[in-house]
Amino acid sequence: MNTLTEYTREVAASAVALHPVSVSSACSLPLFSFHQPDSLPFPIPSQEAGNASVSSVMEELYHKTNQMVQETSDLFHKLEKDPINYEETEKNIQSKINAITANCERLEVYVFKTPINQRPIAKMRCDQLKYDNKHIQAALTNYQRRRLQREREREERENLLSRRFGNDHTAITVDYTAQEKLSLENSHRNVDEMLHTGSHILDTLKYNRETLKGAHRRLIDLANTLGLSMLQYPLLKKGSHRTSIFCLVECLLP
Repeated sequence: MNTLTEYTREVAASAVALHPVSVSSACSLPLFSFHQPDSLPFPIPSQEAGNASVSSVMEELYHKTNQMVQETSDLFHKLEKDPINYEETEKNIQSKINAITANCERLEVYVFKTPINQRPIAKMRCDQLKYDNKHIQAALTNYQRRRLQREREREERENLLSRRFGNDHTAITVDYTAQEKLSLENSHRNVDEMLHTGSHILDTLKYNRETLKGAHRRLIDLANTLGLSMLQYPLLKKGSHRTSIFCLVECLLP
């Protein structure tokens, strides 16, 4: 406390030397005054100066991160043109993605230190960098997946070409194919026979229909020849039935 008092008195004395005031007024200054004399060796930065420094650091970090995004896109073009040295290129891309992620996290911290009127724009720029970084990570993942698929297909093709089949395996494969072919031929033959049988049945039904139509026509002609119409024939049939009943009753009566 004594040291702080002495330091305050020295500051007051220096202020008096620069600005002529009375000693009594200088000694009457409070100990924790926020007045900043010109002779202080460490000037206190203002709020505007702090905001300006944060904005400059954030702007520099944003441009640096954006440049890293462009460099990562160029590495993808290199990866497509030179797929042989893919390991080194993929490592460089992944390292840049990690660096971009770290810079985006730092930018998120700086966003909350910017003035309120500049905060939405800073947040939008930071989100855009994060969005681009996610797309780059997805593109790298898709490229690695396609590369692994091509390598697997190439290995399967080489294994198939280098595979040697024995006589037993070949004979078994041929026998199985021959049996399958024979079964298919038998099935086709049975289906053809069923179709022929159905066709013969239809022809027989058509012939029977024509025969019945001819018999019906001949019966009508015979009835017309006898002078019987279709109306008289049921009456005659009913009369013959009654006559037979009367004869039967007369036979039964004593």
